[in-house]
Amino acid sequence: MTYTTEQSGQSDCIACARARPQLATTPFQLNNKNDPKGLQCVLQLFGNTSAAEDCKTLSLLFPPVQKASPPPSVTTYKGNYTCFDRSGQGHRQGPLPETYCQHSIDITSDYGDYSASWFLNHITMRADLWWLCGDMTLRPKVPKKWRGSCALVQLVMPFFMFSTGDYGQLGTRLKEEGTLRHKRSVPGGSFDNRVYIDSIGVPRGVPDEFKARNQITGGLESLLFWWSTVNKNVDWINYIYYNQQHFVNYTRDAVKGIAEQLGPTSLTAWQNRMALDMLLAEKGGVCKMFGTFCCTFIPNNTSPDGSITKALARLTSLSEELAENSGIKHPFSDFLDSWFGSPDMENLEGN
Repeated sequence: MTYTTEQSGQSDCIACARARPQLATTPFQLNNKNDPKGLQCVLQLFGNTSAAEDCKTLSLLFPPVQKASPPPSVTTYKGNYTCFDRSGQGHRQGPLPETYCQHSIDITSDYGDYSASWFLNHITMRADLWWLCGDMTLRPKVPKKWRGSCALVQLVMPFFMFSTGDYGQLGTRLKEEGTLRHKRSVPGGSFDNRVYIDSIGVPRGVPDEFKARNQITGGLESLLFWWSTVNKNVDWINYIYYNQQHFVNYTRDAVKGIAEQLGPTSLTAWQNRMALDMLLAEKGGVCKMFGTFCCTFIPNNTSPDGSITKALARLTSLSEELAENSGIKHPFSDFLDSWFGSPDMENLEGN
């Protein structure tokens, strides 16, 4: 994805692709879409050996291959295909849906610049070129005699890229669905719209059931017994700091437990998938049975550079930092320890 985006020369854009994307069909197109002679050359490369000399550039671009088999699962997209129709005798391929064909050319007999012989007696298969016929089957070349509709296609990997400023059709749909988000600043106040910061920088509007102290009582204390208010505020700061350390430690233990469970679970799921694919190899594997609904990617967030591992390391560092910064020293206790020595807590507990 990074390579494709860089090669396109785009900036300030969003690029998306599904994990392990499935190949899909797309109409065969040359760089110069308005040059029909390029398509005529490619059509001749399947049967006429002398055409390789006349269309040398395209012959090198789509070299002949000895064996070509389509992937086991390909999504057929509707598109602006150039469809070639042939009637008469031969293997019936069926017609392609009208929504697939932008142009339909009858090649039962010679038609303009297209010769009917180009679509018969294919003896060469070309790399990256496939024929999609009315039975929705991909072939490296059309049968010797056939009737129905076929189109020349290529296979692509689904890849979407659009500008963040000009969403385009896909971006507009994502924006309407709420799945396309922009960075935004932290909201003022809190996540509760009832809480706000007043003109002097004091938070207001906290519901009574979530308050630790009563403002009215605290205000009277600060006027009459200010020393008591100061001591209470110190105790409340210690209480909050104490509970913050508990919260960090509990969160660290929870994330550690999740990581210890998810790692073996993901490994077990992957091993089971490999075993099932081996057992169902004759039927194309597990994903052949489920199609596009098959899960083929498990994020390895418990890896050394995964998000869970990084979060656990940061929580551990934060816990250690809070523990180092906690604790106070009493000058009076230090003075007594210097005179009489500090008690040996291990011996006291043993006694």
